[in-house]
Amino acid sequence: MSAYPNQELRAIRKSGRILEAYSRGLELLQRHSMDLYLKREFGWVVYERVKQCVAKSSENDAASPDAHHQVRGLFREYGRLQLDRPDLLFSRMVGVVLRFETLPSFLPRFLLWAGIGSFREEDFQVASGTDPGKTYPPLIERLANGVGKLVVSRNDYDDQIREFALELIGEAISRGQIQDQLWLRYRKGQLLSQLGKQKLARKELQYVVREKPGEFWTWHALAKCEGSDSPKTAIAFCSKAFLVATKKSFAVGVLQDLAKLALDVGQSEFAKWAVDTQVSLRKSSDWNLTDSIRAWMSAAWYKTTVDIANPERILEQYALTAESILWEGTWHQANLLAVFTSKNDKKLVKIVYKANQDTMVGVVPEKRCPAVAELDLGSPLYAAIDFVQGRNRVMGLKERADGEQFDCLEQFCGILDHQNERKGLASIYLTPFDFCLLHYKDFEEVRKWEPGSTIVLKCVRDKEGRLRAYEAKRRSIRQSEWIKCITDTLHVHDRGFGFVDDVYVPPPMASTGFGGANVTVLAVQKHKGKDKSGELGWQAVSLKPENSDD
Repeated sequence: MSAYPNQELRAIRKSGRILEAYSRGLELLQRHSMDLYLKREFGWVVYERVKQCVAKSSENDAASPDAHHQVRGLFREYGRLQLDRPDLLFSRMVGVVLRFETLPSFLPRFLLWAGIGSFREEDFQVASGTDPGKTYPPLIERLANGVGKLVVSRNDYDDQIREFALELIGEAISRGQIQDQLWLRYRKGQLLSQLGKQKLARKELQYVVREKPGEFWTWHALAKCEGSDSPKTAIAFCSKAFLVATKKSFAVGVLQDLAKLALDVGQSEFAKWAVDTQVSLRKSSDWNLTDSIRAWMSAAWYKTTVDIANPERILEQYALTAESILWEGTWHQANLLAVFTSKNDKKLVKIVYKANQDTMVGVVPEKRCPAVAELDLGSPLYAAIDFVQGRNRVMGLKERADGEQFDCLEQFCGILDHQNERKGLASIYLTPFDFCLLHYKDFEEVRKWEPGSTIVLKCVRDKEGRLRAYEAKRRSIRQSEWIKCITDTLHVHDRGFGFVDDVYVPPPMASTGFGGANVTVLAVQKHKGKDKSGELGWQAVSLKPENSDD
């Protein structure tokens, strides 16, 4: 026998005799109640007992309530040990409980007792799997999501537990290596709504709907948040929820709320339609009618109300209202740039939009805006932009009647510097630091324009700062600090180049036979030297005789 109680207990545990270790541990603790090493060892025995209960429950679903009761007793046993936290044992204890198909009801109260400070830094980090490169969500994320779901689904928790569940979710979001906040924010919104904090709840649930606009349960959650405070808004969200539900029988709960809300605002015909549709869906699925449905069907209002003429039209009108409310304050002016197919065969729409005085490019799946994809390039649009987690995401598009083609793009005035027939492009000078290339395949008319032509461009900058033009038009010359037009005598040097005042004229242009005569030159400022690293100087782009009509 080992000289120390903890060593004796460890030997029994390591041999796999967990029940014997548990009984022996209780005996030893009666005699050595202050032995910290024994308490720690017995804590691991308790953990092994919890693992056994969870495993047994997984094998037999009917054993879950009994397993929950046993595990609750084991957690009380762990609590009586009064071990220091955070530590690995605590993390393992709460982690193994997550293997239950349904979390035990005591878990939120246990975590409230333990406190957020019981978690290790490792519990906020993604966990590595046995497969190379595979990772799993942090313990704090799985726990916060599970506890949030449990607390929302039951009515026997007080506000203290709900506030703690919110705190747990908040810690997970702020400190955890969370890859996707959707479910955490969904639970957070539901909890806030239960606590009567509707404004905060609405913000969280709007995030969820914007992430999953095609899922009926997201719209339904937002409708529940509005509830009796804004019944007409709630009706709009319920209508949208029912329309996007791919399997209508799953949305009978939506119809239940829709009927009640419609009655509250005096829309008895719409309420009757919601009741009748529920009955039809339940019968087709062989489900029983609820007491509330039976009560409605026997009520005087139901018997005296006529069937609604066109429920689909009303649903669609409400759905438009729901979308307008959801994206209120997020619409920005935009233009259509392209419709293209990605490498993985997804049809995408590319736009440019203005946000906070900046011009930005975004991409949205065509399925979110099928009508917009049929418009001409450059068409004015409104884009719903979701600014979240440092990203700007395009969530929806609609036509903008008061706009002009390409009116959101940056405008530049430049000079056609030279043509490159071999590469099929023209180089447009904008400033000594900016230029833009116009490819003949995109701008066929540019091939006919002469160097020195003044051009107005509508452009977008890419991530590397390069300009891409979507519109190019000729215009009359407009001088600036980078561009000027002067008339003076052309002085030709023996080496072939020339000058008009302080404007350098390259040899090909200086050898046109106008030496000593007055000419008009269009000049731009460029860096001197072949490597373009010198100071700025004026250089002719085009040269014409004085008073030329060209």
